[in-house]
Amino acid sequence: MPEITIREVTPDDIPAIKLIAEKSWEGYFQVCRQRLGEKIYDVTRRGWETWKPEQIARQCSPETNDFVLVAELDGKVAGFATYILNAGRPGIGEISNNAVSPEFQGRGIATKLYIEVLDRMRKADMKVAKVFTGLDDSHIPARRAYEKLGFSRNLQSIEYFQTL
Repeated sequence: MPEITIREVTPDDIPAIKLIAEKSWEGYFQVCRQRLGEKIYDVTRRGWETWKPEQIARQCSPETNDFVLVAELDGKVAGFATYILNAGRPGIGEISNNAVSPEFQGRGIATKLYIEVLDRMRKADMKVAKVFTGLDDSHIPARRAYEKLGFSRNLQSIEYFQTL
């Protein structure tokens, strides 16, 4: 079985990471379109295929306070995880954007990424780790992965919209 390597991001990884983000989150944004309707979707989510990958590319920049790890399998970038130390308050580490390419899912890649992120948070003296995820069906695998690693306390929320 091929070995999964976890390492820090390099500038050469950014195109692959952006593609993984686009492939991985397509289902979520389809749910957004269905639930929000066209008018609100147009204002809040339209163009995600461009702005979401660009957001992740910015997280890879050394000028940010974000950290990015890459999972590599068979010499290919298979997934990534971004995280922030002291997110909003001292002692809080937050897993931010993260995804595994659909072609590589189900191989334990996300688990290895999260274990490494959590280990780095501990070494940086974070006291709490947090992650935000959706309640829609497209996030079921993510929720299972987080729970598998011990994330168990949660505050559920709902994002409301109104057309004006």
